[in-house]
Amino acid sequence: MLLGLSLLPSGWATSQSLGMATPKPVLIVMAPTRATSNICMQTEQEVGPAEDADFMRPQFSRRMALLSSCSMAALAVLTPAMPVSAEDIEPVLDGIVERAQRGQLSSAKVMERARQNALVDDGSANSLSCEILDQLVRVDQSACDASASSLKALQGRRKSDDPIEEAEARASLTELQTIKARIDKQIKRLLSLEEQKGCLDAVATYDRAKILDRAKYGTLSTDRVIQRARVKQLVPVEDPTLGCDALDALRKVDRKALQELEREVERGNDQSTALEDLKVQIIKADTRYESFCNSAMDLTAGTM
Repeated sequence: MLLGLSLLPSGWATSQSLGMATPKPVLIVMAPTRATSNICMQTEQEVGPAEDADFMRPQFSRRMALLSSCSMAALAVLTPAMPVSAEDIEPVLDGIVERAQRGQLSSAKVMERARQNALVDDGSANSLSCEILDQLVRVDQSACDASASSLKALQGRRKSDDPIEEAEARASLTELQTIKARIDKQIKRLLSLEEQKGCLDAVATYDRAKILDRAKYGTLSTDRVIQRARVKQLVPVEDPTLGCDALDALRKVDRKALQELEREVERGNDQSTALEDLKVQIIKADTRYESFCNSAMDLTAGTM
């Protein structure tokens, strides 16, 4: 964060000696947004009158000190001195799409829309292309990460003896929890929409939690397996947290995908290394299933 104090105009001491009112110094707070936006938000905060017009020191509010460990996006939302304009937070679909096309979506604006409960609704999101929809998911995930890290920072702070500061801390914590919960819910809605629309090169295809959900409910698809293989983002089957049921579902759909991919290669429609990568994936999945899951089932059967 960049901090600076506005300079007094020349001749101010003379004006003061003439009985004119002493203005309050202004603290300039500049908080850079994420790299996608490459824009700094600048606002002014009154910090109280100076005791000496010729030697002024910036005075930081309790809330600024309290939020100093928060992410820039969270700071922009939680600090009253740093408002996002009504034009910026208004969930006008055309404006959001235009910023997405320019690569200027901002996690700070997502958090502000979440604070005002003005995130893009399902009806509007349904009209978006897969490319724009995926950009919304990704910036929402970034905003969710920012709010989560700021929550952790606030939860880990030492309790203050100052009752006003402690009340502000609780208020900020509650507000961040609400923001994060709304963004979490929005991400789930948008990921489900990506699945419904059949978006392949999308977060819904690569997100581990969504893949495991599809494995659980028997809705894994070969086209998403092939997409993951083509971009070298296959599910790491060596992961010890991957349960036997999910592992079995993955290796079964991988076999079906392998057959489809082999036909594509025979027709000359696929020149990638996806076929070989998928073969290696299936070998790894089978090896782990045989050594871990079958052993566990044998052990269970022996105790019956």
